[in-house]
Amino acid sequence: MKHADALTIIVPLYGRENLSRLFLSYLQHIKCPFKVLFADGSLNDQSSLINRTNFPDVNLEYHRFPYDKDIQTYMKKMKEIYTKVRTPLTVMMCNDDLFCLNGLYEGIEFLSENPDYWGYRQDVRDLTLNGNGAHSPRSLYQLPEIDEDNALRRVFSSITNRNALWHDITRSSVHTEFFDVLDTLEVNDLQCTVSLQCYYPPVFGKIRRGAEKPYYFHIPGHSVVQGTGKLTRFVRWMESPLFDISAAHAVSIMGNVIARNSPGVSVEEAKKDFAHTFFKSLIETTNEQTPSNYDIEEKTIELVEKHLESSKSYDKRVKECLDRSAKSNPFALDEKLSRPLTIEQALEEIREFGRSYGIF
Repeated sequence: MKHADALTIIVPLYGRENLSRLFLSYLQHIKCPFKVLFADGSLNDQSSLINRTNFPDVNLEYHRFPYDKDIQTYMKKMKEIYTKVRTPLTVMMCNDDLFCLNGLYEGIEFLSENPDYWGYRQDVRDLTLNGNGAHSPRSLYQLPEIDEDNALRRVFSSITNRNALWHDITRSSVHTEFFDVLDTLEVNDLQCTVSLQCYYPPVFGKIRRGAEKPYYFHIPGHSVVQGTGKLTRFVRWMESPLFDISAAHAVSIMGNVIARNSPGVSVEEAKKDFAHTFFKSLIETTNEQTPSNYDIEEKTIELVEKHLESSKSYDKRVKECLDRSAKSNPFALDEKLSRPLTIEQALEEIREFGRSYGIF
């Protein structure tokens, strides 16, 4: 298999047409070899911009969806866009980010050679583009690899070292199944989605995480989520009116998918073990912000018992989603395309783009 046939880039859109133009111009500049699926839930149609006439060297598809009026609508969009994927790997990107093409090559090669791994991410950095050039002073994530030998321990590790896996390369069936489940349950809480997305991929296999090689660059200051009220902060989640239903969703989803991928572990056992670790971590994180006089273990047990019961009403629909899910298969590559590349060399490639695009 060629690298270009191994990976699809998924780009959910919500406005920010100027950033779409920048992102597409970068794809055109590097002659991105991968298929790019744009899932547009913006208020305004962007098809006059996002097309092969404007960007002939980008293998893109533009898909217009109903306006993302709420999180539930967004979930349906993500479920639908993943049904169009035909490659063994996918990666989600935002239109306010850039990436290192060599970093994607390295991830594809790593996952081809290591079938026990289901996700890959290297260095994610802030990126400043201005008249003085391209600068990336810091790495955003320094968390350890998730490499335990069974699903439950990997999930525990992902709870302890919580970090969203949005920009990881993952085997495509992970998010195809993930968004199918969330859409089926009509999840309408973004914090529930963000949290479960930390815990769901490690169920299936190990997750390679590092910060040694250039991979992904985030241009800050353009978030459509932060500061808008769409995302309840994790430390305030238990205060949200959506928390009880989201907690039941989380326990049902994670208990069923862990049991499905853990021989000899029942759904009830998986639910209980996940719920205890998850709720205890949440309470401890909340207490760091708002000291409380209640006993952490007592409160954990209270939440576990409550949501073990409430989660049962969702089990049937979750199991139906898992039953129709098809797992990604291992794949082999025809050749190796990646090369040794430093952060500074990757930044120089972005500077070359910036000069040709007229940014500086």
